[in-house]
Amino acid sequence: MFEYRKENRYFAQITGSLELMVKKELMELGATDIEISRSGCHFCADDRTLYKIILMAKTPQRILAPLVKFDCFSTKYLGILCYKDIHWSQLFSVDETFGIMSNVKDSIITNSLYASQVMKDAICHQFILKYERRPDFSIKEAHILFNLHIDDNKATISLDLTGSSMHKRGYKTQSIKSSIQETIASALFRETNWDGETKLLDFMCGSGTFLGEAILNYCQLPNDLIKENNHLKRLPNFNEKLWNEVKAEIEKNKKVLPKNMIFGNDISPTAVVATKENLAKLPYGDRVIVENRNFKDIKFVKDCTIIINPPYGNTYDDQNTLLEMYKDIGAFFREKCQNCQAFVLAGDPKLIDAIRIKPEWEKTIRTGPVNSSFAKFVLRG
Repeated sequence: MFEYRKENRYFAQITGSLELMVKKELMELGATDIEISRSGCHFCADDRTLYKIILMAKTPQRILAPLVKFDCFSTKYLGILCYKDIHWSQLFSVDETFGIMSNVKDSIITNSLYASQVMKDAICHQFILKYERRPDFSIKEAHILFNLHIDDNKATISLDLTGSSMHKRGYKTQSIKSSIQETIASALFRETNWDGETKLLDFMCGSGTFLGEAILNYCQLPNDLIKENNHLKRLPNFNEKLWNEVKAEIEKNKKVLPKNMIFGNDISPTAVVATKENLAKLPYGDRVIVENRNFKDIKFVKDCTIIINPPYGNTYDDQNTLLEMYKDIGAFFREKCQNCQAFVLAGDPKLIDAIRIKPEWEKTIRTGPVNSSFAKFVLRG
């Protein structure tokens, strides 16, 4: 029996430091017995709940189904186990392409690429012995994708149920410098608790990631809206009938985005064009009003939820110019925003300080290699 079937236990891989946010979303979708680890969340889910998570979870990077777990102190043992103990032809055929994603931490085996090569050779050797030919290998074009994780000399080989990173929703084909990843944007957006009772504004919208995630979350749209994921169907116990039932339930619960609810703005014409092209790929994306202007030219904002990701870090060589921008954001909040909540993502706590308004709360968020600050401001006006 594969490892995941013993307790219906899976793993949600994350990027950054979103563990608590991912745990919250998994709970909302019905997962139980959630345990946070260094790189994600272990959780239990029956088949219906798992299918719903695959379709609706917006914050995890990947969902993995563990196949085997074992102590692993050498690449030799890794190769022997992969060759002898797993019947790979039960999972895919010799005519299909497979891929392996691997990572190694704090172990005798230190080279993740070499560990992946050892696993690949063992799989191919098993197929050659049985069919006298080997399957093709490609991560990008894989029909089935495996994940090899070795941590503290303990190895886990899992089936990747998403195939590609879940941040690749499919709608964001136009991007600009310093664009935020979709899973991170969704996690931060969910922290606003925006439910459509107020208008939503991103006056530094970039390529429109916050706006796109707002549509997906508010309208309760599935992740496979634009590109279909077939990797879940690789599970040996996959239930096509139940999968279609879950998809039908999600379809029934979709919400329509009212007009004049979500607004975007950016000083860059290129960013505005990118935002409009990206949102056009989403249902109701044409109902988002996106304008090209300096946010300082906005006359007044009332009863609104604001979320922005201003430039920071390497975007500006002149730090004084960057600090002035954040001072201008603070002035805009004080002088032009009444009865609003504003959420700001910045690459440095000093930039939050430059806004010169005491935040209601401030959280440290790791976005890739950068430790960022995400702060909430209550603007009375």
